[in-house]
Amino acid sequence: MKSNKRLEVAILSSNLSLARKISEVFKKLDMITHTYENASDFLNSLNANHFELCLIDIKNSKYQDQSVALDKRLDDSNLAFIYDQDSEKYLGPTYTTNHLGYVNAEGSIAGQIKNILFNYNGKKKLMAEFEQYKSFHASYSDKTKTLYAKNESLKESLYNITRIKDFFIDLETELGQFSFSIALSNSLTKFEAVKSYALLKLNDSGTKLINLDLDGKKSLDVPSIWVGKNNDVGIGDECISVASSIIEPFVDETLLCVTVSKNNVSADLLLVLEISEADAYTLDWNLFEQFLSGKYSQMLTRLGDYEKKSTPEKSIFNLLDDLGHVSSDDHLLGIDLSDISDFLEVKFGASFNYLKFWQDMKTYMKTFFNIDDLYIVDHNLLCAKVSKDDFAILFDSMKSSFNSYDIGKYFSDISRSEVSALKLRVSEIPYSHFGLVQKKKEIENTTEVFKMRESTL
Repeated sequence: MKSNKRLEVAILSSNLSLARKISEVFKKLDMITHTYENASDFLNSLNANHFELCLIDIKNSKYQDQSVALDKRLDDSNLAFIYDQDSEKYLGPTYTTNHLGYVNAEGSIAGQIKNILFNYNGKKKLMAEFEQYKSFHASYSDKTKTLYAKNESLKESLYNITRIKDFFIDLETELGQFSFSIALSNSLTKFEAVKSYALLKLNDSGTKLINLDLDGKKSLDVPSIWVGKNNDVGIGDECISVASSIIEPFVDETLLCVTVSKNNVSADLLLVLEISEADAYTLDWNLFEQFLSGKYSQMLTRLGDYEKKSTPEKSIFNLLDDLGHVSSDDHLLGIDLSDISDFLEVKFGASFNYLKFWQDMKTYMKTFFNIDDLYIVDHNLLCAKVSKDDFAILFDSMKSSFNSYDIGKYFSDISRSEVSALKLRVSEIPYSHFGLVQKKKEIENTTEVFKMRESTL
């Protein structure tokens, strides 16, 4: 029978104006909210209440020098964290906490709450799948159940299934915020069974397995692996055998290869794991592989649906046409990419993965504005149209965030120190044809100065 019980949400924040905005979003979705101004009142309320979802302002997250998120009474609750520009630096401890995501107090509250609820529903669905799995294994006769209940090996088996379940609950949360490879890296870093890992894919010609160079603390530094002939049907047994023999000297414990497939026919990715001998034989890695491929397939389906719904990318001609319809409510933000092409022009032998950069940038920019309002002026300049209200919030935030964006990871055949000074620069452009032309001239002049300076060094 379907339950009609309404979801109860706790909000811990001393910023009552912000708490009201968050509360209004939940109330519109027919959910009950409870607001607490300080950690003491919030913790006391847990003696009499259980909240399915708790939003904790990072500014109010400490009580007697301990994070309230560590309170045992919250073990069965789902957490999310609130922050702003001033408190963002205190988010570090939350990165190792199993939670549903973040709410930037200076961004779109409704959109971020919907994303958290999307993660919440995904987690509930995944837990229901695991409950069905457990129920299937428990559907034996009463006598068999009694015998199994006394069997220590069954207890250990259920414990290890729970460990895998917890991993995929965390992965589902990460997938709500990051691409598949980054989300997988973040979850593997937190998974105690994994000592180190590498995620490999075939290059375009199908002759090499290349490391995706994930930034996780447990990531293995594996070189490209030559696998011979063109493997146009995906990563097969021969590729796995070659990769295993080359990577094994890099690890101290058991090496395990997990294939990731979107169709259970051919493998798109190869996940190489270093795990302890005990976990190699006690955890159900076949189940792990099946669930991982399932999540990968779901991610590709979501991405495909999004691409179908997305409008085509807009060019400078679309922008020039829109600039002809001047509105006092519109602002134009420019993202200057010229440092990349300037460096490539003067640095012989350096290369830049533009395709990967553009894929990541589109995902990154979605966190700031509607991607349908993005215009590609040329390879040195992107423009985004934003409303007057959004501009006041976005401008400073984007300047800081894009200025610190790591573009060095997309260069190859070059040291990180040589590209550490390269930046993405955000500026306001007057909303007019003249303003756009002046910005392009400014970038061109800066490029000439850069090349002259480099030629004299």
